[in-house]
Formats: sequence, structure tokens, C-alpha cells
Amino acid sequence: MISNHRITLKNSICLVLILIVLGWLAYLIFGFSSTSAKYGIFGDEGIFLTGAQRILRGELPHKDFYTLLPTASYYPLALFFRLFGDNYVVAQVFVFLNAVGIGGTMFWLGWRLLRWWSSVPAIIFLLFVFPAWPYVSHHWTFLLFALLSTCCCLQKNTGWHVTAGVFSGLSFLLFPQKALFTFFAHILIFLLFRPHGLRSAVFTICWYLAGLLPVMLIHSWWLFHTGVWALYIQQVFIDSFKYYPNFVMQEIFFKFNNVAALLTLGIVGFGLMFFFRRHYTPLVLKTYVAIFLVHMSLLVSILYHLELYHVLQVIPAAIILIFFIIVFFAQRIRGILHTYSSMALAAFIISAVIISVSVPFTLAYESSYGFGTGFTKNVTAFSTPRGKIVLNHRQTPYFIEEYETVSSLVDTQLLGKSIFFFPYAPGYYYFLNLRNTTSFDFIGAEMIAHAYREQIAQELAHVDVIILLPTSWGFDPQGAFMKLIPENFSFRQELLEGRVTVLSRNSL
Repeated sequence: MISNHRITLKNSICLVLILIVLGWLAYLIFGFSSTSAKYGIFGDEGIFLTGAQRILRGELPHKDFYTLLPTASYYPLALFFRLFGDNYVVAQVFVFLNAVGIGGTMFWLGWRLLRWWSSVPAIIFLLFVFPAWPYVSHHWTFLLFALLSTCCCLQKNTGWHVTAGVFSGLSFLLFPQKALFTFFAHILIFLLFRPHGLRSAVFTICWYLAGLLPVMLIHSWWLFHTGVWALYIQQVFIDSFKYYPNFVMQEIFFKFNNVAALLTLGIVGFGLMFFFRRHYTPLVLKTYVAIFLVHMSLLVSILYHLELYHVLQVIPAAIILIFFIIVFFAQRIRGILHTYSSMALAAFIISAVIISVSVPFTLAYESSYGFGTGFTKNVTAFSTPRGKIVLNHRQTPYFIEEYETVSSLVDTQLLGKSIFFFPYAPGYYYFLNLRNTTSFDFIGAEMIAHAYREQIAQELAHVDVIILLPTSWGFDPQGAFMKLIPENFSFRQELLEGRVTVLSRNSL
């Protein structure tokens, strides 16, 4: 028999540990988000903005334009553009609705554990996690469908299980590498929630597959019908086994911290299950384990590409688990002195972590929300033909300078010419209202299959001007992409100390 004092001591130690982990996680999120604009708007988000416009013009991914993304990634935004127009405000509303949807599924997912308190993890996600990467991305849409599928898996009705399969199938279309792991998590959940033995679990899984397989078959038929299935599979292979493991992982400074923090969340969440298993009903405990399985499946799925926007996919489920544990301890801690001493120690440790990274923490908050210390001096808004962009000027002054310089060139010296932005700035086509005459909106030498090299050279040879933006791509220190520029181009002018270089075709 364990005494109440001993239980209180364990509760307090675990609470301190959880708060330390949350502080560490906050450090990672805000430390990265202060620089996310560099690759966000004109780079990663630009892929979706420009790709969605191509879809609206009747072009097909892989067939009419190159992409390293799953074919379905562009269609949700393209549909939104079709319905409401292709202004940048529409794109921002689209990604915000994704975030609100994720928050709603977090509330639904945590209802059995926290009841109305499940709104707190959702609010934490919307205020602190989502702003770390507030850009259009298939990562957010995938996560929305994956969590919706998980919520449906936890229901009892057969119709919910079929719906879970449909949502799971949609998540496969958006991000097959991650969806495969959440699929296995869902199978384990069905085996865990078998109300009438293994046979009932098998029937439930069959209903789940009845929703998933039609979506997958329709997608497979589309890939074969359009003749892009081979290119699609080839690019998935490059993304999974070549580009991220060989190039990106070598560049991610915080990769150990990412793994350590997230694994700690998982270990704490699972380990503490044995500590308070006697205090809750089997249904609550099974729900907790189900959420934990989804959390860990997403964690395993990102270990080969630990970039911020991948790490963010793991956090929503983890927030629900951690907040549930905190509520558990808050309800059971006894002794005012003991409680406040534990909280004081936790506050001291977290304060030390935050103070040690106070500069990126503050700048990240300003960059994400547009207010904070020095609001009037540090946040800059500038207009584009597609709408207004707001950036933290202290963090990205060069970013704004480059856009304004390129915009001026396009409106004057290069007016009416066919322009290619090189190597990784597809957003410029969208924001400057330009049409790319090639099949390539971006070129990263490491992630382009060799089969495309000849096609790249042929298509680039017929554009009028190449605008080289070296700062747009950070994973090519040797300048391998320079070898892709055709020989019939020569230097024309250099601006901003080489950050914007104009190359023109010799025949011009």
C-alpha cells in the first residue's frame, strides 16, 4: 500500500517533468518559426499557389508540370480558388480553415478524456503551434484528414468506420508516407476496441477498408489513366529514400532535439499510463492509448525528414495527452506547500529555457501574429498583384528587398519576357501574376530525377530570362544547380550584392 505522501511526491515529480518537456517543445517551435518565412511564402507555399493555378488551367501534375508532391496535394486549394477566386487572402483563409478544422478534431478526439477541457489543447494549437508554419501546405490538410479518420475510428457505429476509411484514403492521397503509419495505428485501435472479441474487430476493419479501398482504387485508376503512375512512384521513392535522408537530414541542426523532445513526450505519456490506470474507466484508458498510438505513428513517420513542418504534425495529439496528464495530477496533488514548491521549481526551469532563447521567442511571436515588442518598427506589409504580404522586417529584410527588386525588374526592363525563377522561388510566378512557360516551377538539383535533366535543359534554353536567387535554396552549398543553366545564357546584371542575378539568352 502506497501512502498519500508518496503518491503526491511522484505526482509532483512527473508534473515538473511534463512542464520541462513542454518548455523544450516551446523552444523548438518558436526557435524555428522566427525564420520560417525564408522558405515559406515564395518557396514551399509558392509550390501550392502556383501549382493550384496550373490545375485551374487544366494542367495535370507529373504530366504537364513537375512536382515532388503527391498528385492530390494541389486540388484542395485549386478547388478553393475555383470557388472564391485566386487572391492570396483566399489562400490564407484556406489554410486557416485547415487549422480550425484540426483544432475541432482535437476537441472531438479529446472529449472522452477531458470533456469541455478538451478545448484547451485545441486553443494551444491554434495560438502557438499553427503560427510556427502558417502557410498553405499538404501537411496541414493531411493532418486534418488523419485526425478526422481517428475520431471516426473511435465511434461504435459501422457508418463511422466506413467514413474513417474514406478520410484515411484521402490522407493517403495527400501524404502516402505518413498515412501508411496512421493506417497501422488505426488497425491497432480497432483491435484494442473490440467489444465482442477478435471476430468483431475483424468485421470493423473490413468496414474501414470498405471506405478506404475505393478511394485508393480511384486514385490508382487516375494515375494509370493519365499515364503518370511511373513518375509518381519514382518521385515518392526519391522523396523517401534519397532527398530527405541524404540532404535534408544533414542540414537540420536541431534534429537530435526534435527526436529527443518528441520521444520524451511519447515515453512520458505511455509510462504514466501504468501510474494512474486504476483511476479511470477502461473506455477512457483505451481512448488515451488510441491517441497515443496515433501520436507515435506520426512520430515514426517523420524520423527520416525532421523539418519543422513535419514535426508540427506530431504535436496536436501529444498536447491532448500531456494536458490530460496535467489535469490528472492537478486533481490529485495534496498539500498546498508541496504543490506550490513543485510548481515554483517547474516555473523556474521553464523560465530559464525561455530566457535563454528570448530573442527568437519574441521574434517568432511577432513574425507569426504581427504584434509584440517593437510592432511598428519590425512588421512590414507590402502589396503584390495577388494581395498583401506581412513579414517581420527585423528577421527578413533581405526577403522583402529581393521581392521589391524582382518586382521592379519585371515591371520595367523585363516586361513581357518569359522569365524563369531559379532555383526555388515558385511563389514569384503567383505573386507577380506571371505564367511559367516551362514544366518546372522549381529546380532542386538533389530532388530532380536524372530522367528530367535533359528536359530541363531543353525547356530552359527557350525562356528569355533566368532570375537567379541563391538565397532561395539552402541545401546546395556546392552550387550544383548552377550546372543546370544552359550554355546559351550569359550574365546580364547583378543586384543586391549577388542576391538577385539576371541571366539572359544570348540571342536576345
